[in-house]
Amino acid sequence: YFNEWRNFHEGDWELVEICFPGYSVKELWDNEEQPIFAAYSQHQGGQRMSWSNMQDNDLIMETHPIVYVAKGSHANYFTPGSFWAGLDFDDTGLSSWQIVSPEQINLQILPEIENEKEEFDWLIFKGYWGEYRGFPISILGLTFWQHGPFGPPWTIGEQQSYRWGNPFEWANGLPEYPQPFWTDFLSILGDWVKLAVFSLFCPADVHIYDSQGRHVGFDNTGQFEKQIPGVIYIAPEGTDYKTILIPDADLSNEYTIVINGNGSGVMDIKVQVPDAESKIKHFLEYTNVPVSATTTARTTIKPIISALMQLPVSGDKQVRTIRDTATMLEIDSDGDGIFELEITPGIFQQ
Repeated sequence: YFNEWRNFHEGDWELVEICFPGYSVKELWDNEEQPIFAAYSQHQGGQRMSWSNMQDNDLIMETHPIVYVAKGSHANYFTPGSFWAGLDFDDTGLSSWQIVSPEQINLQILPEIENEKEEFDWLIFKGYWGEYRGFPISILGLTFWQHGPFGPPWTIGEQQSYRWGNPFEWANGLPEYPQPFWTDFLSILGDWVKLAVFSLFCPADVHIYDSQGRHVGFDNTGQFEKQIPGVIYIAPEGTDYKTILIPDADLSNEYTIVINGNGSGVMDIKVQVPDAESKIKHFLEYTNVPVSATTTARTTIKPIISALMQLPVSGDKQVRTIRDTATMLEIDSDGDGIFELEITPGIFQQ
């Protein structure tokens, strides 16, 4: 499938692995053994969950694991929701999704790569699957390529993929749900459950103010100001992507976002802020909003539980996501200081 996310490329390999450590194939067949755990790939990492936890949380249909596949990026998740994945949020079933049943899947058993059957020659191919679509995007140690992937057995430098050559070791080393896959790559101060994420995709500068008036963003001298402790600012060179991470955040701080356009295009805003009192993550997004060099946009994120839509949840350590459907984004299009338009969350409609 074509990867149509924040990085673009032809071809994509993702995987779901069911693990039966310690058993031979004959023992599995004769004794009808159940898996110990399942591992779902997510970009350069993934998550695992024990089979018993999956059973307890209705993530198994008969003998088949239920998988929520992110739109565009194809990463696999144990629950529907919106998950920060370094370059953007992976969206899985935020409003609706297409269900693919086991009967619709054409299962193809793959041999070892040394197999001499002509029909599996493609497994030996060590080049890219698809054309190169631009420079790679690097974020805090994660690299998002914009060329097609290598074949399933291979990785950079014609080396065998760890997922292919050591599938159990790869799966067993993944973070356990609900811990995000990126915790193996990124060292972020504080508890990831309390991490607030502010993502912006457009030609504009972003400023964040908390209820104490502390500012995060560029000041009048062009220096990036971090008055909130522990803030991380991400802005990959050559892109309009900007993300601000605030550790130990809470919705009670009522964060205000101000966006000042510095070019023409469209704007996507995605925000996820934890709410300690309700033990939820508050998710808000506006997409495809027109922006120009004279545009100012503003919104304040605060608890409005009655106006939210709760998403399904699973897992022992429940991390619920609540989608905000009511908080308005104010727009001043001509820079006169008057906000003449208010828009609701979701895709902007002209």
